[in-house]
Amino acid sequence: MEKPAVVVIGAGIGGIATAAHITHMLHDMSSDIAEGFINIPVEYLEEHSVNPEDMESLPFRAWVRSRVELVREYFREGKRYLDELDVKLPVNTDDSPRF
Repeated sequence: MEKPAVVVIGAGIGGIATAAHITHMLHDMSSDIAEGFINIPVEYLEEHSVNPEDMESLPFRAWVRSRVELVREYFREGKRYLDELDVKLPVNTDDSPRF
């Protein structure tokens, strides 16, 4: 009996997943904060004397900017990874979905 193939998820795919997760957290940040759920490290808040509700403060905006830059880098890494894959997908010539 043949053993099933093992699929190894590389850093590229992991980077895409991490980027998507951070993007989701940033998207929901204002509603999460309103509900008392803070996604910013307490160490950062304390070090910069930031109140999480003060989303217009420069330190808060700098933290968000750093997360956006990280997301962009992860997506770039993931794109490079996917671009290197030698995958041939079948072309669907009719309008029916293929799974």
